[in-house]
Amino acid sequence: MTDDELDRAFLVLAETGEDDRILRGMRTRYSRLPRAVVVEAYKDATVEVVRRHKRGQTITNLAGLLTTIARRKLAVVWQAAQEEEEAQQLLRLQAQHPEAWEHDEDRQAKVERAARFVRSLLPRLDNENYRRTLATMLDAAQAGMQLENKELGDILGCSPNTAGMWKLRSFQRLRPLLEETGIVTLEDLLEMYPLPEDDEDDEYEETDDD
Repeated sequence: MTDDELDRAFLVLAETGEDDRILRGMRTRYSRLPRAVVVEAYKDATVEVVRRHKRGQTITNLAGLLTTIARRKLAVVWQAAQEEEEAQQLLRLQAQHPEAWEHDEDRQAKVERAARFVRSLLPRLDNENYRRTLATMLDAAQAGMQLENKELGDILGCSPNTAGMWKLRSFQRLRPLLEETGIVTLEDLLEMYPLPEDDEDDEYEETDDD
């Protein structure tokens, strides 16, 4: 397929309404995700198809390939949303029954350790808004609070819908960074081993004593 043929194939999708049909199908399948997230996944899929074409890969079924790529991207976002919802449910229980948590120093220590670890990964995220979103949510989690999209948006200076999308996308970006270290679930994060002491601080103290 030449560049012109690929451009024509994209045009045919738009002219025949196939684009809209694909988007409707994905919005139905991932109905709990904001429309903007679904649309962005589809746009990302079109960019990925063009990249594959430029690398010389054969494109035979454009509609099918777009659908497959977009669904894979949305599946990752969906999983992140599910995990975020589980974390929010945990915070709601903590807020509703503080007496059951106030003496759990071990649990709080795990939360603090997990938060420090996640903060260490924030510089690796490729978007400032996603870094700000996760940092804000970590602040709330460490304080035993949960932030609804409106509250998160007020802090970040954006609309609730935008805050919700940033939240989902930030978890999507964070997930592979966690998986690199073997962390897949929230419990994995809470049960990880304590981080080692800062070696640079130790070296500084030894030099200072000398």
